[in-house]
Amino acid sequence: RSRGLGDVYKRQIYTSKNFSKFCYNYFPTCEARITNPKNADDEPELQERNRKNSRLQIKQENWESVKNKVLTIVSRRYLEPSLKRIEVVRDVSSMNHTLAGTFITQVGFYRLVNAFRIRHYERLMASDSSANIGQEAAAELCGFKNRWGLTNARKRLKDFDYDLIEKYVN
Repeated sequence: RSRGLGDVYKRQIYTSKNFSKFCYNYFPTCEARITNPKNADDEPELQERNRKNSRLQIKQENWESVKNKVLTIVSRRYLEPSLKRIEVVRDVSSMNHTLAGTFITQVGFYRLVNAFRIRHYERLMASDSSANIGQEAAAELCGFKNRWGLTNARKRLKDFDYDLIEKYVN
């Protein structure tokens, strides 16, 4: 049987990114072939989506442990003036580097570090031994360059959820 121009068109559109819109408008039978559950496993895009979903399930199982590990590392090292994101990611086990990077990206590395520093400053100022310490010195003890760095960090972290780090604050 000879193929008409319509068959060639169907094949080209079927493989393109916006094929479903085109199929729905011009070839209603093509849409049925794509959404048919019998053929769902045959579609490369659906297979890829299924693979991604299974990877996400594995990642979700490790998510809490990686989050705890990252928060523990940052809670130990937030006073280091040259602490870098890559150093924290490297300290997490090698199988979880991607998850650690994703968590840090979602929260924001410097937001996380500054949240620990702000909590440290608040604890320091609330303690009895802080009567002799000025704001400038206390800010420097908490890892900020000066009190203006502390003030700016507080402004940027007004909407930060400190419940995330409370368990890890010493």
